[in-house]
Amino acid sequence: MTARMLVVTLLLCGVATAQIRVGVDVGDISPRAKEGEASCLGGYGLPYSRCGVVAINDPITVRAIFIGDGEQHLLLVVFDTVGLGSRFIRDTTKAIAERMGSVEGVDEEAIVLAATHTHAGPDLQGLWGGIDDEYRERIINITISVASRAVTKARAAIAYVAEAPVETRNRRGMPYVDKTAEALQFRDQDTGDVIATLVSISAHPTILGKDNERYSSGYVHFIRSEVEREYGGSTVFVNSILGDAEPDVKGRNHQAMRIFGVAAARSIIDALRSPSKVNGAFAVEFSQFAHHVSNWLIRFATFVGLLDLDLENGEMSTRLGVFSFGDDVGGILFPGEALSSLGATIQRALPVKHRLFFGLSGDTLGYFIPSREYDAVPGRDTEESVCVDPSIGDDVEVAFVQLIRGHWAARGGSRQVGDR
Repeated sequence: MTARMLVVTLLLCGVATAQIRVGVDVGDISPRAKEGEASCLGGYGLPYSRCGVVAINDPITVRAIFIGDGEQHLLLVVFDTVGLGSRFIRDTTKAIAERMGSVEGVDEEAIVLAATHTHAGPDLQGLWGGIDDEYRERIINITISVASRAVTKARAAIAYVAEAPVETRNRRGMPYVDKTAEALQFRDQDTGDVIATLVSISAHPTILGKDNERYSSGYVHFIRSEVEREYGGSTVFVNSILGDAEPDVKGRNHQAMRIFGVAAARSIIDALRSPSKVNGAFAVEFSQFAHHVSNWLIRFATFVGLLDLDLENGEMSTRLGVFSFGDDVGGILFPGEALSSLGATIQRALPVKHRLFFGLSGDTLGYFIPSREYDAVPGRDTEESVCVDPSIGDDVEVAFVQLIRGHWAARGGSRQVGDR
């Protein structure tokens, strides 16, 4: 079924200024022993196949970064988990918004929850058995506090952008994969100290395999800790065009995970030694996107209550997002895992030099596959098995291009979509 897209302009508007304020905060949401015993790891195997895990390799965190310039703002909240369920997103967003009621200028529409996609974090989707109710409530309460502190700690900042090479590969054997890390770094306007570094790369955090029995954020832990050690502040990681992208490593163990994470971090650190300054206003805009769900596995898992996904009359509904930062930086807020060629096509529609792509941001709706690649790899159907419909990749591309065109038209930009 063709997607229905109703453009809802949430250009968190007014007359934009170039002055931005940025705040960040981090909370530890690693399970306590009793919580781990009653919860499951997400990302591998059949439901309930990895439950009762209590060992922790590295902290599981929730990280919030607030970017705003008065009336325009974005509150991005990122969890170390494979994905986020619909009810979890709805409950957590509502709770944050209620707390934000006392904080001037923060809109519920501007709150975006995202997942790093580690396959060694708590199952916040429910597909692998879910987590203990008390643990879920504690995560939400910690998240409310983290988000609130990110907003209240916001201070005047100067933004910089940099790109760095990373070693990734296409696990479906396709000719293209994104090998570029993007980094936005925010420094205190008065002192020059780093407030936050927002990092995005395209690579599944799956170096630890299904036999892993320890909580971990995967290679993401090493990227964040190395960048923080070098520059200070807090590092927030969001995965990018990760649908068919994975780290190019030898082995699936802790040593390989560390080697990849540290190497990626050093590349990012080096790039940030000579970044480009970001000049201009910040703006973000969303549109509604609905699509028929024909995948019977997804429909069945939702029907029996295993998968936390909102379906109405066989359709799922979500938001697509786009943001701009000055004349040279633009980004995508994508509600799932885009395959490499699809993500690249959408990225190219951004009429800017630096093109960011934040996957699993706002929703976790499985794989988005362009029709030309659907069932195109003999003997492999991993991505197809968790794709809601064969046409969703093509339809979301059309929807994003329309959203991008409208956003830049509203900004009064002279560049055409796709220009650099």
